[in-house]
This record gives sequence, C-alpha cells and structure tokens, in this order.
Amino acid sequence: SIGDRGLRHFTAQEIGRRLGISDAAVFRHLPSKQAIIRAAIDRLEQLLFEDFPPVDADPMVRLGKFFCRRAATAASQPGFARLMFCEDLGRAGEPEENERIQAFKQRSARFVRGCLEEARARGMLVPGIGTQEASFLIMGALMAFLFARHLAEADLTLRRDAEHLWKKLELVLRRDRRNRIRSRR
Repeated sequence: SIGDRGLRHFTAQEIGRRLGISDAAVFRHLPSKQAIIRAAIDRLEQLLFEDFPPVDADPMVRLGKFFCRRAATAASQPGFARLMFCEDLGRAGEPEENERIQAFKQRSARFVRGCLEEARARGMLVPGIGTQEASFLIMGALMAFLFARHLAEADLTLRRDAEHLWKKLELVLRRDRRNRIRSRR
C-alpha cells in the first residue's frame, strides 16, 4: 500500500499481488487507478472519523479520547500514520482528492483547537500557554508517537503508552491541580 511502501509501489501489479489476483483483475473491481485512490481516501475518512467527535463535558477529556483513538487507529491499520501525515496519497489523486485529505487534517486540527479554546475560556489551561502552542504540542506529540511506534513492536502496548503520553501532556497543559493529580494514576 502507499502507506507501507510509498507512491512508487502503488501499481496495479502490486495491488493485485497483495490481493492475490492479477493486475488486470484489479480493474474488474474498481474501474481505474483514480477509483482505487478514491476508495483509499474513503477508507481513511472512515477510520479517522468513526466515533468522532468524542463526547465529554470536559474539553481536556475529549482531547484525551481523540489522542488515544487516533493512536489506536494507527495501531490497528499498518501504514495509517504515513498515509495521514505524508502527501503521497493526495499527490496520487486528482486535486479534489488532495483537497479532501487536507480537509481531514483541518477538521482534526479545528477539533483540537476548539477543545483548547473551550478549556482556555473555562480557565482549564495553565497560564502562559496559548491554544496555538498547546495545539502544536498535542498534534506534534501524536505525530511523533505514531511514527516512533511504527518503528517499534506491535500494538500490544500502544494503547497503554498512548494513554500514558496523553496524561503527561495533560499534566503540562491543565490548570486544575486535582485533575492533574488524578491523571497521574
């Protein structure tokens, strides 16, 4: 897949080999390479936005759920992180497909910023950290975590490690001391 091996390996022959069918048979199921790309983008959207947005009265809890769900999705889908964070899939398609992928990223970023803005308005963020900086911390940590995990062992400990990392981020960002202490457990 593009997520595993990059765009240059995205050929009918490679797709057929992975599916156990001939390269010609690939196009019996999907009429063109563009249709395959659209199907891949549809699947990416489904994975990203299943059970989205997380629900909780506390915006920091919503962020934690978002963070851990994205990590779990990446663990269950080899190549997911690369597809989400690289530009290969968008470049393989028409401009509309690239725009869709960019919209996925923007939707996720808006969610993170919205939760942080709500937390800021409710006095839940530590003074001195703006919502933009906090957003960079969260999205950057998620991206680094997903790429580092891609190189590590299977997803057996990923959920636990993602929750642990989120709790550390929350300790840095959350103003409320009681919740900060609770999140250490």
